[in-house]
Amino acid sequence: MRRLAITSWLLLASGCSLLGFDDFAIYQCGSDAECEPLNERDGIAPGDCYRWQCPGDNHTSGCALRARDDDDDGVAACGDGPFDCDDRNPAVSTAAPFSFVPFASVDASDRWVRWVSDEGRVGATFGAAREARVALATPSREGATITALTDASVNDLAIAAGCARATLTTPPLPTTPVVGAGPGTCSTHEECQDGTFCNGYETCEPTSPAADGRGCRAAMRAQCLDDGETCEEPAGACARVSAGTCQLAEVAAASAGGGAWIGVGVNVSGCDEGQLRFGWMSPSGDASLADGVPGAGLLTRGDARRAPGFTGVDLGAGAAGACSGGGRADGSSGISAPSIASLPGGASAGRFRPQALAAWQAARRSRESSGATDAVGVEAIGLWLEEAPAAGGDPLRWVSATGSGRPVALTPRAQGAAPVAIAGDPVLGGYAVAYAAEGGGVSLRVVPAPRDPSEVSATSPHASTIDPLGAARATPDLDVPAGVILDPGTSLDHVVVAADGSDIAVAWVAAGQACFRAVTSGGLEGGATRCAGAGVTSVAVARADTGWLLLYVDAAGVQLAAVDASGTPGSPEMVSVGSGLGDPFVASAGRSVQVGFRRGDELLAGGRCGP
Repeated sequence: MRRLAITSWLLLASGCSLLGFDDFAIYQCGSDAECEPLNERDGIAPGDCYRWQCPGDNHTSGCALRARDDDDDGVAACGDGPFDCDDRNPAVSTAAPFSFVPFASVDASDRWVRWVSDEGRVGATFGAAREARVALATPSREGATITALTDASVNDLAIAAGCARATLTTPPLPTTPVVGAGPGTCSTHEECQDGTFCNGYETCEPTSPAADGRGCRAAMRAQCLDDGETCEEPAGACARVSAGTCQLAEVAAASAGGGAWIGVGVNVSGCDEGQLRFGWMSPSGDASLADGVPGAGLLTRGDARRAPGFTGVDLGAGAAGACSGGGRADGSSGISAPSIASLPGGASAGRFRPQALAAWQAARRSRESSGATDAVGVEAIGLWLEEAPAAGGDPLRWVSATGSGRPVALTPRAQGAAPVAIAGDPVLGGYAVAYAAEGGGVSLRVVPAPRDPSEVSATSPHASTIDPLGAARATPDLDVPAGVILDPGTSLDHVVVAADGSDIAVAWVAAGQACFRAVTSGGLEGGATRCAGAGVTSVAVARADTGWLLLYVDAAGVQLAAVDASGTPGSPEMVSVGSGLGDPFVASAGRSVQVGFRRGDELLAGGRCGP
């Protein structure tokens, strides 16, 4: 360091103000930016360890040359140590234990809290009886505000306010009389249907030269060709889209990078038992629907030429068709407890667009509040955040779904009411999916990341080309391989999962203990199940530099334990003491650990360096 810089530092250390050095006159400073001329004068780069900065909470001492401490928490990011592993967040440092900030208010009617790790920030979505909300904790001890979620939708390749809704109708089968039926031929039009709705109805015409050996004639006219209609194959119906309103009671979201989240919401307008919507949101920014920026609302964009299913996933025909579940064989409708995890885009991953996997219980939403514990179906769908160029502004963004908007049913069915656990990992190349299985144990599988839709360009910025005059879009199906059952027959609840490359960790609550098991993605086999604690009600798990971390809530408070190489949780550290605790969250980035939990009527988040 140059002699002039050291001399200046000595003057400041002795209480002198800096006056007139090289035409600069800085008596007191209010921010690090006011000290930047000194760094430029002394040739100090932004990444250098020692820099001129403005220290102190009240910023009255003038610029000082010191080891870099960007968040001004008294612990430097470099130098002789100890080091600050997150120098953007004053609540995270080596010098102090966990420091928690209340950042959201909840009440007894709020349902599952779903945590979001967003590029160093902690967010959460949660829903009351009929209103979902989102909160994002910024790197500040002042916390963040709560924003109610709305649903804004964009339809017909243009921008329009409101939540688009679809009215579905199924045309009747042909009623023309069947002539010439005999042994070995069809006798009704119904017998001739090929199982595909949108290509039109086949007819029974045994005497027609165009008929096949059974007397069936191929469809002569596709369905849903009237103006304003699109064909919804999953529902077997024609859809006519109109403006409407949506009310989101629950939302689950995952970070897609760049401040964008991919989300799924439970719309209860028109269907109290739940209609699944998918879209994207940008909770850290202001909303501008005219520019296609959703803010804290969930933005859906259609029509079916861009995103089949954008008016609701798996809808049925008729008055009851407003609920999801129109394609289920068991006749059930509604959804509950959605969850989601995401993967980044990038050519190195073989995927260009950010994507996510969402899953939910294929059951009526009221089942959660009724306390029912019967087995229910589980469904999943893949999602992509796509974009296309827009004139004179940011690109248009929207979310599309796998299977042309059709979900995939998972087996076995789920036991209990807790959300399905999902963890995405780029090295894993997909998602670990786990939940309490019917009959006991944990159902675990790896779902490969779906390939990008064919309309996505391989050239940056990987925009999608959508034909505004084309038919309803077809998107790749979601591949769901078979999985395994861990600890079969064991009665358990509150399953969570984390993934790190080929390593997968699963944790759950069984017999009042926090149980942990690590497996590898190849064969989903690994070590034995190890349990710890007593009176445990909920768990969370994450990977740290030193291994897996297990966070759990028991009668005493929130406990954090490092898991050793054998998969055994070590002696826990009490993170927070008190009652009314739950919904734990733990994440790790480099040397920092973030923890969140619910305490009574508030959500708290905080962190520190190291495990």
